[in-house]
Amino acid sequence: MRLDPTSLPLTINPGSGHYTQSVQKAVQIWNSAGLGTLFALTNGPADITVDWSGSAVSPGARAETRMRTSSSMVVPSGISVKTAGRNPYQLARVMTHELGHVLGLDHSSASGDIMYRSETNGDLALSTRDLQMVKWLYSQSHYVPVVGATQGQAGRASFALKPNSFCGHDH
Repeated sequence: MRLDPTSLPLTINPGSGHYTQSVQKAVQIWNSAGLGTLFALTNGPADITVDWSGSAVSPGARAETRMRTSSSMVVPSGISVKTAGRNPYQLARVMTHELGHVLGLDHSSASGDIMYRSETNGDLALSTRDLQMVKWLYSQSHYVPVVGATQGQAGRASFALKPNSFCGHDH
């Protein structure tokens, strides 16, 4: 599962202005991965909206990326983050990780990766493995597309979507 190249860039509404820099940094990191412009920020309607209240985060998790899914496509529906006890650097790292899920990346078992399954205070940069995985994923010709919520309205087929799925974890 990965973003459909024809739907790029996906737009992100960072929500609260207080956290905009954390989202900007995460967008900058992924847009510098060598795959072109993957994400763009907006203050208006967006494919992905960030909720900083953490109210939609499942018990035991500190951040979640929610997706609506079907056998034909995946639509990101939002990112929710619990901010308590986190500084802007940590929030940028969490956002970079969550956007990795939007791109289609799963958790890593290597603690130096942005996509590591638990929150760490590592570098705010993609590891060699993160880069290799995203480049491999986007080199594949067969995939389930992730499309933006605002793009399914003009000229795209309609799909019956299953209930929300999410990626929630302790970071």
